[in-house]
Amino acid sequence: MTTTTSRTASRAPATESRSRLALVAAPSPTDARDARVEPGARALVVDPAGHGGTERRDWVRQVLGVTVTVHARGPAARGPEADGAARSLFAELSAVERLVGAGRPTSELSRLARGELSLAEANPVLRELHETCVAAHVRTEGAVDAWAGAAGADGRFAPGALVTTWALDRAARHLDGVPGVAFAVEAGGDLLLRGEHPPDDTTGPAASGPADAVPGRATRSSDGAGPALLDAEPWHVEIEHPRDRRLVLATLPVHDGGVATAVSGDADVVDLRSGIAEPTVVAATVVGSSLVWSDVWARAAVAHGTSAVEWVATLRGTRGLLVLADGTVHRWHTPG
Repeated sequence: MTTTTSRTASRAPATESRSRLALVAAPSPTDARDARVEPGARALVVDPAGHGGTERRDWVRQVLGVTVTVHARGPAARGPEADGAARSLFAELSAVERLVGAGRPTSELSRLARGELSLAEANPVLRELHETCVAAHVRTEGAVDAWAGAAGADGRFAPGALVTTWALDRAARHLDGVPGVAFAVEAGGDLLLRGEHPPDDTTGPAASGPADAVPGRATRSSDGAGPALLDAEPWHVEIEHPRDRRLVLATLPVHDGGVATAVSGDADVVDLRSGIAEPTVVAATVVGSSLVWSDVWARAAVAHGTSAVEWVATLRGTRGLLVLADGTVHRWHTPG
C-alpha cells in the first residue's frame, strides 16, 4: 500500500505539446448532478504521448440526463466494429433510461416509487440495479444510501446519479474485445476506460452481469479470464482541483477501469460527520476496476470526513486522491 499527503498541485501550462482529449461535458440544466459539482472537480483524458498520429473517432449522445461521450483511439477506431460497439452501448443506455429513468412517469422505477409495481414484478434489470444499491449501502455502512437522497426522503428507492455509472459499467461489455481500439467513455465527469486489444483477439465481448461488489476484484483481466490487452500506452487521466480548474492535482495512467469523482454536497451521500459544519473532504477521486464501485467508494470517502484517509486505505485494488478542506491532497494506492 502506498499513501502520500501533500499540499501541492501543479499548475496546468497555458499550452501543451500533446493534445488533450477533453471528454468533460459542460453542465446542463437537466443534469442535476453536474450542476452540483464545483468547477474542476472532474477528470480529463489526455492523449498518450506518441499517439498523436493515431486514428480517433468520437460519438456524443444525451442520455440518462447527461452528455455521454465515447472516444475511440487506435488503428481500427474508424472501422465498422468500433462504430457498432459505440452504437450498441448507446442503444443499451437508452433502453436503461426508458426502464429506470426517474424523470419518466412511465418507467418501472417511477411506477415502483408510486406503488404501482412491486420489486418482484419488476424487470430483472431494475432488480439488478436495486441489488447493486443495496450492496453499496451495506458495504459503505450507510454512507451511500439510495433511499435517503432528496428524491427518496420518504424511504422510496431513488438511486439518483448512481444509475449512470451502473448503466455504463453494464453497457461497457459492448466495447470489450474490439480489436485495435481503445475506448474512453465520459459521463458527468466520470470516466470508463478500455485498453486496446490485439487485432487477432478472438475472446469476444465479456458476458453481462451485475456490477462487481467486491473492491479489487477485476471485472476484466489479461490472465485468460477475459479479453487480453495490448501492452500499449495507457490513457492518461488528469485530475483537476475542485476549486481551481487551472490546477492539476495528478496525472494517472489507466489502461482499463473506472475513474469517478465525488464532491461534498452530492445528494446520494449521507453525511457521517455529525456535528461538523464544514466538509472535511472537498472531493474524492477513485480509480478502480469497476466504474460504479469507484463512484460508490468516492462518495463514501467524502461522507467519511475526518476518517477518510484511513478508510480509503482499506479499499483493495484502488488508488486515487482526496482533496481536504485545509488544502491537503492525500494520495493512496492499495494493490488488490
